[in-house]
Amino acid sequence: MTQTAPPPSGTGRPPIRLHHNAFVTKDQERTRAFYEDVIGMPLVATWTEVDELSDPELTPSPFRHIALATDQANQDAIRTRIADAGYVEPQTFVLDHGYCVSLYITDPNGLLLEFTVDDPDADAINEVRRAQARKDLERWLGGDHSSNNTYRD
Repeated sequence: MTQTAPPPSGTGRPPIRLHHNAFVTKDQERTRAFYEDVIGMPLVATWTEVDELSDPELTPSPFRHIALATDQANQDAIRTRIADAGYVEPQTFVLDHGYCVSLYITDPNGLLLEFTVDDPDADAINEVRRAQARKDLERWLGGDHSSNNTYRD
């Protein structure tokens, strides 16, 4: 049996929100316009440490993305602004995961963004997933790579 680590010390509270995401951009104005004008996220601060960086190891991947929780009205508004700005598949798509519905878009730098609306039963689903998470990880690490998502049709 695998030993589990004790919970981390401190308040016991999980992080409450995404603090920031760092990424490289070759065109800062195009990036600003996308996030402010199309997505609707105001520019709060920006730091420029590197003007340009090209690294073939940083190619776009669905496993490198940022996911932001939102509600249905805001997801719909973002979807409309994306379409009005001319973004079409494969730059943008919707995926129903069963426990949430996600709107995906690739930003001008190749970063995949996910705007997620949780299922109304998300709290109950999270409790089930939390209780099973370690067993699912052990199963996966043992070589059984079948999906554990029983919520998707």
